[in-house]
Amino acid sequence: MKRQYRLRKSEDFHRIIHASRFVKNQLFVVYFQPNNLNAVRVGISIPKKTGIAVTRNKIKRQIKAILRETLDVSTSIDYVIVPKHNYNVEEFNKSHDALKGLLEKIGDHNFEKIN
Repeated sequence: MKRQYRLRKSEDFHRIIHASRFVKNQLFVVYFQPNNLNAVRVGISIPKKTGIAVTRNKIKRQIKAILRETLDVSTSIDYVIVPKHNYNVEEFNKSHDALKGLLEKIGDHNFEKIN
């Protein structure tokens, strides 16, 4: 994922998480909010109770790999992706399908009402 598509400021994470728009399943919670930048931005937040740093970094790499092939960068949406504590790094295909389903569900929202 290119650097221009990343969320880095904690204020942005806070704003998106508290915007009260999210979808979730057994493995992920995805918070989202439309932006005015004509580009997608993504932040990944992994709680420390998920595991040691090596495990958390592997989860981040897996999520980035999933986003590289499924995310449409032309949409104007900010995402914060939070994997749940039962995320298993050994079940990549299951994680791929779960995150892809959530992103498709978000794509079905009508953002004209939100702006």
